[in-house]
Amino acid sequence: MIGAFHGWGLAIATHCVFLAALPFSIRLFGGERRHVETVIGTALAVLASTLALFSHGLDNITFWSFVTLYGFLFIVFLQAFAILYKSISLRVLVEIARLPTQSLPIDEVYTALVADGAFARRLSGLEKGGHLYREGNDILLTEKGRVVADRISAAQRLFGIDASG
Repeated sequence: MIGAFHGWGLAIATHCVFLAALPFSIRLFGGERRHVETVIGTALAVLASTLALFSHGLDNITFWSFVTLYGFLFIVFLQAFAILYKSISLRVLVEIARLPTQSLPIDEVYTALVADGAFARRLSGLEKGGHLYREGNDILLTEKGRVVADRISAAQRLFGIDASG
């Protein structure tokens, strides 16, 4: 049991190192909105460094308790990071809070923050990825887009979330 406690302590310390290193990694490597890849790369680099430094002192119980807790902490962090990084709701709150009046007409919220902001970037990403294309005022799916949409629909039906937003 002592090995498990050592593994957990090492996992918590390693996760703290990851959290401390992440802002620097994002500033150095997170250009072009590649933040998620930078988060994952930083987590793996910190994990590899820790294993290289402490591999001589890790028995099986310590190793697996370390890897399990570090992985769990990373997954929890990644979910929170994704919410902070991509949440339209949080973006609306932050953008309105930055205004001197801390208010914005609803039409401007829809156009400036939602339609022209988040959804315009998402459409652009889908277009660059070859999932859709524009023809006049219409947006059409490519074959690649149809395949992805079919797979997503099947996965949503499988988990009973096909009516989700």
